[in-house]
Amino acid sequence: MRALDNWAAVLRTRRLVSAGVAPLCAGAVRAREEVDAVLSGTAGPVAVVGGLPVDALVAARWRARGVVSVAVAEQVPPGAVAVIGPAGATPEVRAGLAGRGVTVVDATCGKVADLHAQIRAFVAGGEAVLVAGRSTDAVTPGLTAQAAPGQVKVLENLEHAMAVPVPDPARVAVVIAPGRPVEDAEVITETVRARFGHVLPQNPASYCHAADDRAHTLQRLAHSCDTVLIAGLLDEPETREALRVVEEAGAPARLIHSPEDIRPEWLRHTAAIGVTATSTTDPALLTRILHALSGAGPTAVTTQHTTTGGGVASVPRLAFGRRLRRGIRRARRTNRRIRPA
Repeated sequence: MRALDNWAAVLRTRRLVSAGVAPLCAGAVRAREEVDAVLSGTAGPVAVVGGLPVDALVAARWRARGVVSVAVAEQVPPGAVAVIGPAGATPEVRAGLAGRGVTVVDATCGKVADLHAQIRAFVAGGEAVLVAGRSTDAVTPGLTAQAAPGQVKVLENLEHAMAVPVPDPARVAVVIAPGRPVEDAEVITETVRARFGHVLPQNPASYCHAADDRAHTLQRLAHSCDTVLIAGLLDEPETREALRVVEEAGAPARLIHSPEDIRPEWLRHTAAIGVTATSTTDPALLTRILHALSGAGPTAVTTQHTTTGGGVASVPRLAFGRRLRRGIRRARRTNRRIRPA
């Protein structure tokens, strides 16, 4: 009886605001489609190299079809089709797959593949490459393995950017790892610029804005809602990041696993409630949560999202690199500082 009284006390009209950003980035969506395409055309086992975030229902369906996640070529079952995930693979893993004679489907994200090529070009030109990223991210091993050990270094914070040693301070390139919010990483890259005076930068057309879009959407939810419900698992980095972004934006963040986790006291004095989910959450759960909230009074559901689109013509990658290298060479000859456009 008391539970009914608690819910009766929070009955009122409300806005329910759903995060419109896709839980999976475009690269992950494409990789998932590649796995499904392989499953539709083969009866043998399928190995996803490097992992791929999917919700629980997809993961269960894939397991039933014999899909396994592996980190190295030796773990690929005999006769399997190997799908390289969106984070890509190291040259060592690729060579191992070729040596085993397995069929390989490359679902590396286009942004990741482009950055791999840029890193190789920088190293071939004699530059030390500094990556604004995280050592624990799935994309990092493939980035650092594009050159000999020590030629590509990861900068996780400003302290790393200020202290990282390089063989020649006049020959430095800096890039941003896909999956790292560009706006956060630019603080690190600008620190590198200020420290060394001139650097070869990544072509900005190859930036990955998926993390920024999700962060901006969560911030908008926090700014426009009285509380935000996040469906996810606490042991996942994506969930912890969502909780951090919402709380830093000024709204209470509530982690739930099902509609039954919603507590009536969370809804007290709330005119607007934000709802979002992580990439491994069953998409149907979001609908169930919105339906459960509608039981606490009349509701109107709206969607908020932020999408970064390409509105400015970009310089082709090779021309961009050539132009910067010419500018850096001129600056070295005349001992001037330059700031590449």
